[in-house]
Amino acid sequence: MKVYFYSIFKISEFNFVYIIFFLLSFFFVNCSLSSAEVVDRIIAIVNDKIITLSELNLALKPYLARIKSMGRTSEDERQFLYTVRKKILNDLINDKLTYLEAKHYNVTVTDDEIDQTIERIKETNYHTDEDFREILAKEGLTIEEYRRDLKEQMLRSRVVDYEVRSKVVITKEDIMAYYEANQEKYADEKRYHLRNILMRPSSFEGEETRQKLLDKMQDILAKLKEGESFSDLARVYSQSPFAAEGGDLGFFKFDDLAPTIQDALKGLMAGEGTGILDTDQGFQMFYIEDIEDTLDRSLEEVSKEIKEILYNERVNKRFKVWIEGMRAKSHIKIIQ
Repeated sequence: MKVYFYSIFKISEFNFVYIIFFLLSFFFVNCSLSSAEVVDRIIAIVNDKIITLSELNLALKPYLARIKSMGRTSEDERQFLYTVRKKILNDLINDKLTYLEAKHYNVTVTDDEIDQTIERIKETNYHTDEDFREILAKEGLTIEEYRRDLKEQMLRSRVVDYEVRSKVVITKEDIMAYYEANQEKYADEKRYHLRNILMRPSSFEGEETRQKLLDKMQDILAKLKEGESFSDLARVYSQSPFAAEGGDLGFFKFDDLAPTIQDALKGLMAGEGTGILDTDQGFQMFYIEDIEDTLDRSLEEVSKEIKEILYNERVNKRFKVWIEGMRAKSHIKIIQ
């Protein structure tokens, strides 16, 4: 058993950092008390790095709309949000550990590399510099903060490349074995590219409000029959988290859809839509953007796809083992 002795004059490096963090946290809380508002606080310490409440909230933000759209009861929603929050905090801890390992290996990322990465992101998404900064501002980020976060991401990625990805090898035999074990994945099937318009009556609202929403859906259906764009109407009227994308839900295998939606889609072609459906999520209409036919595919055709699947599976498995080893030898404290 290791025994540690401290004196008022001799404090280990870690504990000195911990005390500074504690005093800073105390300072933030007392300052915020004077303004009746908590600005921020430390929620976890990972060796000599901290994770703040604002970091966690920023990482959680993209998930909130989807959680709200699931139609759960308030208690179920609260429990689910707690689970997601816990997972995201765990991911942030893993990020800090990976970043610290990057520092240990003296892995570096230059300003030029960050500039080039940002330019690629802007080009891929057809953003001007002004567009890019406006998007960051909506997320509560300055360009300087984004550059710092991007640098940490790039550092972490390089460490994972060295410690994990470079040690994963996929052989032809691996690909063949996967193909033979998953023949049903490469048989004939149809995939539907769907959009939807959603009106969600609250469980606390009465029949009169439900009827108003249904009448609104009837008005939208009439506009569609007059030739108005489904995606444009979705952007204006839909209460779905995907309204801003014109209700674009992506591709679905027919068998993965709910029976009610399957029945509504039967016999429809690309460019056609359903009537109004009363679903668990609320009143919905679906539009078929495209139908993709997938024929039987040979091993040669799917070899690259299988290799990517196997590679990702093994990288994730190897990363989990590696990060668990990192956590075992690190000091991690979660502050509730």
